[in-house]
Amino acid sequence: MGVLDLLPHCVSAVYFIYHQDVSDWNFGKISALRETALAVEGGYRYYYMGYYIHSCVKMRYKGAYKPQYLLDPETYAWNLFDDDLRERLNIRNYVSLSRERRLGISASADFSWLQSNSRTTSGFEKELHLGLLKFKEEFDYAEGQHTDSDVKLQYCSLFELKPPMPGVMTKEQVESGVDLDHWKIQIKGNAYPLKCLVGWDQFDIIDPFTPKGRFAEFAACIGPEMVRKTVISAH
Repeated sequence: MGVLDLLPHCVSAVYFIYHQDVSDWNFGKISALRETALAVEGGYRYYYMGYYIHSCVKMRYKGAYKPQYLLDPETYAWNLFDDDLRERLNIRNYVSLSRERRLGISASADFSWLQSNSRTTSGFEKELHLGLLKFKEEFDYAEGQHTDSDVKLQYCSLFELKPPMPGVMTKEQVESGVDLDHWKIQIKGNAYPLKCLVGWDQFDIIDPFTPKGRFAEFAACIGPEMVRKTVISAH
């Protein structure tokens, strides 16, 4: 049994389950091929296979499909999942290909030039070559390979992501193609149009901390047809 999200421009695979007695038949791969065919036949632009964790053996099968792209965690750029990127993931806990390219970090770099007990290097040759600011950025990036700290990103509206998220409607598409004002919300058993919410007209669609901003992001993900057919629950 497969569960999919059909978004305006993409087919997103949520999960796929099957009985353990048929595990040798690789139904997961068959499902991925069927879902890819669905995306093509349905005129969708993208097929999302979901999260990819390189160190998780159960997810390694996703890397067998080509061409495939991984999202950069810092710039949101889509990078081709080729042998170069795979080599970087094999030897590092965290990879931002955009930053590594900017800093000139090779795929095979293991950051062995760092000393383990102090914020110095075994020599100043690399620092002189990079320059102080670039050297510090590479040092911080290398040092982060040995920790489990998360990348902290400032929260922003879905519509402000650069480049925009593939498969999701833009701000202009939502404003012109989705009737947010008349989308219904159920409150205590009664359904009301969103325009009845206090302050609705003053809310900005790109402000993710307002009801209009949140509902606009949701609408951008599910598309105008689902907006017309659904009612928001206020539980």
